[in-house]
Amino acid sequence: MNRDQYRFISTISHDSLSSLSGIIGISHILLDSELNPDRTQYIKMIYINAVNLIHIFNDIMNINKIERAKMVIDDQKRFLADFCLELENISNLLV
Repeated sequence: MNRDQYRFISTISHDSLSSLSGIIGISHILLDSELNPDRTQYIKMIYINAVNLIHIFNDIMNINKIERAKMVIDDQKRFLADFCLELENISNLLV
């Protein structure tokens, strides 16, 4: 991948992540307010899809880093209980 391609992917990803972060923040605020059940489901769908898109953009950036041999391995310890709690929080949004 040449420098122009890297710069393009970085710019697109950064701009998209900024917009998605705004969508996530606003949808989170709306989820904390009183809405009718249908609107609550719509906001949950917006929130979940925005989070999924952020993960996709992060994956694209990671592939980009791998191709440029700039990937840094994160060797932090992970705790299963914390991971399970995160999964529970996400699954609660789907209900």
